[in-house]
Amino acid sequence: MHMRFQSYVTKLFTAYMLLGVAVGIVFSIVVPAIIPIPTESRTFFTGFAVSAGVLLGLLNFLVARQFIIGCTSMFQQVLDRVRNGDYQARSQYSGTDVVRTMSDALNRTIASLEQKDYSMLHDRLTGLPNREALDRMFAEKAEKRKLFFIDLDQFKKVNDTYGHAAGDQLLQEIGRRLQQLDRSIATRSFRYGGDEFILISDEQMSEERLNEQLTQTLSAPFFIGEHPYQLSWSLGSHSFNGSLSSYSSILEIADQRMYEAKQARAESTIS
Repeated sequence: MHMRFQSYVTKLFTAYMLLGVAVGIVFSIVVPAIIPIPTESRTFFTGFAVSAGVLLGLLNFLVARQFIIGCTSMFQQVLDRVRNGDYQARSQYSGTDVVRTMSDALNRTIASLEQKDYSMLHDRLTGLPNREALDRMFAEKAEKRKLFFIDLDQFKKVNDTYGHAAGDQLLQEIGRRLQQLDRSIATRSFRYGGDEFILISDEQMSEERLNEQLTQTLSAPFFIGEHPYQLSWSLGSHSFNGSLSSYSSILEIADQRMYEAKQARAESTIS
């Protein structure tokens, strides 16, 4: 790209210089036809006119070059931010020329990419980040965090009793409340699939504290039509450092601890 830019600048410089020479020659011909110039001064006048044309061409080239460098630098910075995943990046060019057309086209392309990326990384039903987003999060960076595997208790009965549409409505409301929870305690919730959710927190979050927060968030009755429904859940957790290589084992451990908690809850209910 750098070589192509240099080639373009070289061609632009040549074009402006030739244009400057042409303007100087035309000027040296036209002016004497209008204003009488002594014969002995015409050589000097021609040289002066051509030199002035060359200087004008050079000035125009420098202005155009600086404008091109500025626009190219701005577009490059925007594209670098987009490549790094920042889809909020936008070109701020406000002119009315062809560069504005290019700027608007670039911004529309970024907005389209942002929408596609959002759709790919979010669950359509609940609006929560999905499993693909969870995969990306593990690949981002290594830092101490804790993963909570949350499974809704006896959710299948909702679908069997009230129908799948009612189950979807319940999941949508759960997603909305988990988003509220994320904003209040700086966690990040994902819909892992079905009635399973993943919640990522800092390492200091304990299962007891999270259960308290979940109780505050999810304890208010859900309504399926006119029927109130009291939600319950089981969860298991495991700390991790963000390593992608340990992703499956982290999920497996948290899932197993969640299953053990669910079994303990079931046994305590029977006894």
